[in-house]
Amino acid sequence: MTLKLHAPGIWVTEYINIFELPQDPNRKTKTWVVRGKYGATLGGVVWFNRWRQYAFQPNPKCVFEEDCLRDIAQFVEERTYEHKHPAEFPGVPNADAGSGAVSGGEAG
Repeated sequence: MTLKLHAPGIWVTEYINIFELPQDPNRKTKTWVVRGKYGATLGGVVWFNRWRQYAFQPNPKCVFEEDCLRDIAQFVEERTYEHKHPAEFPGVPNADAGSGAVSGGEAG
């Protein structure tokens, strides 16, 4: 995987950047925006309550190739693991948050 933590809340690859958004006090889970290398918003990573895991919501008309999808999938998998295993990540705020914050189980 080429996704690397660049700074707190910022992950980068050759072609995408993922930024943690400020925590909404009404949400129990974190959210991130996924942007292209030149700043275009490609989608977001949000908690999907019905699946009890984070999921990627792409913006309409965005097209991805396999390397970007692998990086996004790895990011989603890692953030879900952190959320479900907070004792292993004591320095991660809200890693022990309760179930998702999206009502009705729909993300976004």
